[in-house]
Amino acid sequence: MTPLRHTAIIFGIIALVLALCGCGSYPLASSVSGDPSPVRTAAIQDCRVSARDYAHRPEARQRAFVTGFLLPVVGIAVGASVERDEARGEFARCMRGKGFGVGEVG
Repeated sequence: MTPLRHTAIIFGIIALVLALCGCGSYPLASSVSGDPSPVRTAAIQDCRVSARDYAHRPEARQRAFVTGFLLPVVGIAVGASVERDEARGEFARCMRGKGFGVGEVG
């Protein structure tokens, strides 16, 4: 196998992994049918910020760096999944703390 072909295969695999790991955004809340109350809307915005800050705290950034450095292809997908789960967990905790029920989204 020629070096150029080997490089093309590696780039193809990386592109496939990135496409499959869902690099897009994900919802932290969905609005219910009808017009949500201003209090609920403010709580959702506040908890989104809290969840983002929690997922991007220094310990999480350090863990993501080490995971991505040690396991470049798999570590990136695993890190994104852990970050998403932490953000969703923090959002749910924040909303419950404000007196709102939280269920599964999408």
